[in-house]
Amino acid sequence: MDRTYRSAIYPKVDKNKGGDIMENAAKALLIAGAVLVVIVLITIGVYIISSQKGTIETSKEAADTLQVATFNSTFLKYIGSNKKGSEIKSLLTEVQTNNKRNPSHTIEVIYGDKTSISEIQTSIMPGKSYKVSADDTNGYDENGYIKSIVINDLAT
Repeated sequence: MDRTYRSAIYPKVDKNKGGDIMENAAKALLIAGAVLVVIVLITIGVYIISSQKGTIETSKEAADTLQVATFNSTFLKYIGSNKKGSEIKSLLTEVQTNNKRNPSHTIEVIYGDKTSISEIQTSIMPGKSYKVSADDTNGYDENGYIKSIVINDLAT
């Protein structure tokens, strides 16, 4: 019985087959190493993608800000005091063009009790001076686009 027990604990190893055990262990180590490399590469890929997500969002915000600034710049050049009637008529033409081309960002123009652009155009006198403003509370929408321009007569 002692002999059976010893053979179960210490099996006979055929010297010709002993290399198979080492070969299998080497293959197992190679497979484990390959799995580890794949896990590391996946982790690095996830990290890179997640870090780029913030960059993409920042770029989109910058593009949106640039788009608003470009839109507003068309009209901001007319904002101010002592604007001549000819400048006001140019402003009104720009607003009309914008309102036709860009229905999502229409601009309302107010001159006294008039809000119709064609009415305002007939009321503006070429030699007279005007003040043009887009007030901070009602003149801009929630995204920063100009939505309302107010024209007032300047005292002469």
